[in-house]
Amino acid sequence: MTEYFAPKDAKARPARIVTSAALDAVKSEFPHAARTGFRAEPGEVLVLPGEAATGALIGAGEARSPFDAAGAATGLPEGDWRIEALPGGWDATQAQIALALGGYAFTRYREPARTPACFAPLDGAAQEALLLAPEGVGAFEGGADGEDGAGVDEVLACDREVRGDDREERLAVDRDRLHEGDESFGLLARHV
Repeated sequence: MTEYFAPKDAKARPARIVTSAALDAVKSEFPHAARTGFRAEPGEVLVLPGEAATGALIGAGEARSPFDAAGAATGLPEGDWRIEALPGGWDATQAQIALALGGYAFTRYREPARTPACFAPLDGAAQEALLLAPEGVGAFEGGADGEDGAGVDEVLACDREVRGDDREERLAVDRDRLHEGDESFGLLARHV
């Protein structure tokens, strides 16, 4: 399985998430960003030259969602990275999951073009949610019937085990819809 998270103690290179509001200050601090035309657009990545304290800049535009920075997983060079700080209002768990999902590739029929960058755990991110995110996506690669992948029942059992509760009544409708071929991830995602 693809690794999405770097170990907490990894010697990770630092990366800074840059919003449109902070762009002028960043261009002053890093002249290379100004010279290359870095615009801090969502998904834009600029690896800085040399041994700068910050190794890369990740664009997030207006920073409406942590998914604005998700492209960093495939835009940054392979290896371990550490996000210096999150834009105001971003939840650490959602940001960590967005970075991991940005590196996800469907691999049932072919190998991914490259290995995504891995991100060290963000301070304040709920570790149990991080364990479920990539497993939940990868579990359905075989389809809703579970062929070549975990079945719906296995994914829901994993969810119950990690959370330590029993939500059978709320999940019964979603499980039935998934078994019937409705492969909408939103059904399961709202419970994770």
